[in-house]
Amino acid sequence: MSKIALSSNTSGTGVFTIESLGTNTNRTLTLPDASGTLLIDTQNINLSSLVTLSGSNVDFTGIPATARRVTVMFSGLSSNGTVVPLIQLGDAGGIETTGYSGAMAVVAPTPPGVNFSTGVSLSTTWSTTATLGGNIVFNLMDLATNLWNFSGTAGRSDASYTHSYGGTKSLSGTLTQIRFTAGANSFDAGTAAISWE
Repeated sequence: MSKIALSSNTSGTGVFTIESLGTNTNRTLTLPDASGTLLIDTQNINLSSLVTLSGSNVDFTGIPATARRVTVMFSGLSSNGTVVPLIQLGDAGGIETTGYSGAMAVVAPTPPGVNFSTGVSLSTTWSTTATLGGNIVFNLMDLATNLWNFSGTAGRSDASYTHSYGGTKSLSGTLTQIRFTAGANSFDAGTAAISWE
């Protein structure tokens, strides 16, 4: 069995106190099997791996139940057809394809817009030359109903458009996954990542 040793530094006079919160549940802190300095992330922001967008769907899974804010980031997003790509939320029951409320607008000489229903539409129209980069932030508003609100911006470089997003989505359970979907098309370029806190 490994042992734990605590040692103090004789050059300092401060006192370090290790204190636990009041709980009736046993907790375990697992240390990495490595030497070095343990850094405490006071902001508690976690970043997924950067993935290449390909195929019809790209899913980010493993979002913990404690997440209260999830940021979706994408760069150079492109697909091989005219179906507008979406971002959809999911829980343990799977990806949810209905119940999205809100809209996105395009800032252009004559700005069109589109309402949401099956997901967060990333643009109003799409083409094989479209490329999009930006981010959308999802914030948990109500823990009891799993109600999330979201807002964000993106730029579409093929058309010199700026996109603005806003809306809400209530899930049937705790958020555990997020999907990029190209529908009947396939992504052919771009990268994406998520962070949560």
